[in-house]
Amino acid sequence: TKKLQVEYPNYRVRYREDNFGIGLFSKIPIAHGKIITVGEADVPTIVATLELPGRAAINLLATHPVPPANAAYSRWRNSQFQSLPDHIDPDLPTILLGDLNASPWSYHFKKLLKDSGLIDSSKGRGIQTSWPTFNPILRIPIDHFLHSPSIKIVHRAIGKDVGSDHFPVVVDFSIEENQ
Repeated sequence: TKKLQVEYPNYRVRYREDNFGIGLFSKIPIAHGKIITVGEADVPTIVATLELPGRAAINLLATHPVPPANAAYSRWRNSQFQSLPDHIDPDLPTILLGDLNASPWSYHFKKLLKDSGLIDSSKGRGIQTSWPTFNPILRIPIDHFLHSPSIKIVHRAIGKDVGSDHFPVVVDFSIEENQ
């Protein structure tokens, strides 16, 4: 973490003993950044405003709902999906990203897209599987980068193994000037 803090001096981190710690490390200044709990599960979500050089800010939400491993976890994940749109600033271009523990075919994922007005960056780019790294036969796309319509995706790909059980999702994007 210390090396990340040197390379990315703007950060918000919540450490945990389980799989649900979260961090945002940025070279771009974070104007406002807070770590909150969204929905019923006690897992952190980062809500931040990043100040882009030479233009307006961008709204960023980073989250990691619990996996739908049983009825309670499914309810908690879905509750988080229902609450996330409340944290989108309609006046700013928005990115919602993370291991959402849902495939793009999930009813609740599709409802999140509809309720938030965000777009799935993988749309039109084929199936880009990200988890698990250790089993290519069972690999599924559960890591997502969702964005407002003013954000245009230039390139999206699954990155190389970085030692996690997930492959990184690498996204290059631009923001329309009139936003």
